[in-house]
Amino acid sequence: MKDKETEALKKRLAEMTFMEKVKYFFSYYTPHFLLCVLAVFILISGIVYNIRKKTAVLYLAFANTSVGSIMESRLTEDFLADAGYSPRRNEIILYKDMYLSTDAATENHEYAYASQLKLMASVEAKKMDLVLMNRESYDFLSRRGYLMNLTDDLPGSESVFAGSLKPLLTENEVVLSDNSIDSILRNTDEVVVRTETVCNGILANELPAFRDAGFPSNVWLGVIANTLHSDTVLQYLEFLQKENE
Repeated sequence: MKDKETEALKKRLAEMTFMEKVKYFFSYYTPHFLLCVLAVFILISGIVYNIRKKTAVLYLAFANTSVGSIMESRLTEDFLADAGYSPRRNEIILYKDMYLSTDAATENHEYAYASQLKLMASVEAKKMDLVLMNRESYDFLSRRGYLMNLTDDLPGSESVFAGSLKPLLTENEVVLSDNSIDSILRNTDEVVVRTETVCNGILANELPAFRDAGFPSNVWLGVIANTLHSDTVLQYLEFLQKENE
């Protein structure tokens, strides 16, 4: 049966003109050809993506503060070079323009709410390590327990904090329990808020790396409590203490 079909196809092709053969080829083989092209495209795209894909060695957020392009380059490219990371294979992810506030009356309240959601999602995904913040955002993050106790919970911090960094360590309040919502729901006047004071910030504008940043007021650097990059965080803190060349 197949032999007869083959013979019939050969006879038909033999009777076709050149243009008829071209049209037949494209009408019959185009779907197969397109599938092959698509498969090759996907394969090449995957290879290129894996070649160009960079590994995030650190995640740094700017909360209620910002830096210029020169400072941004120092905080990313210069650190990678100083620490021996290849800039072609590694990167520092920056979360810019994060605004944190508990003031419902502020005109940027919706933006603040969106920033809080982004913050929670990033911390939950363990894709935030360090935060550069002003006083308002420092209080916000500290009270909610987002910041690590630097003297107790950061492995290897003893040697890093033994030198010039030690005087820059700062303390802030962490809320352990707060029944204010329960008191409102139960319509009672007894509000009990339990807090503790922990060392969870570094006065960043006194670090050599930030001396020329031009911050209008003090800024602090904090480490997110569930960071997965403790070793790199310590490397980063040591880098920030080096004098600008």
